[in-house]
Amino acid sequence: MGLGYADAVVPAWSERLQLAPEAVALLLSRQPALLEITPVTVKARLESLAALLALPLEATVQLVLRHPALAVVPPNATITRVKNLSGQLGVSMQRAGAPRRASRPLPRRGEGGAGRARNRGATAPESHAPRV
Repeated sequence: MGLGYADAVVPAWSERLQLAPEAVALLLSRQPALLEITPVTVKARLESLAALLALPLEATVQLVLRHPALAVVPPNATITRVKNLSGQLGVSMQRAGAPRRASRPLPRRGEGGAGRARNRGATAPESHAPRV
């Protein structure tokens, strides 16, 4: 891991976060800024993020291991960003903050726009000019 303090920090954090030592070592190596806050605070942030996204804690830990900066951001900032995103998208906060499911692929640029427009009773634009 390359962190000299790992022998003392990882076991204590592992116990507090109730995570495997390997997961804690990986998290701290990817986001050393976490050492500026307590493991109790990190645990609270993980639980808050899990509640916000309506995910089990284990799935939230996997998400944070992939995107460690999520654990550094205070929960109120995350909630505000997801709330703003949900308002812009017109979906629930859980849907706005959760990763998109792989059940159907995203349309490629230039595809799918006409179908959505037809569904709303409008006609498809003839040009591909950017929308304002």
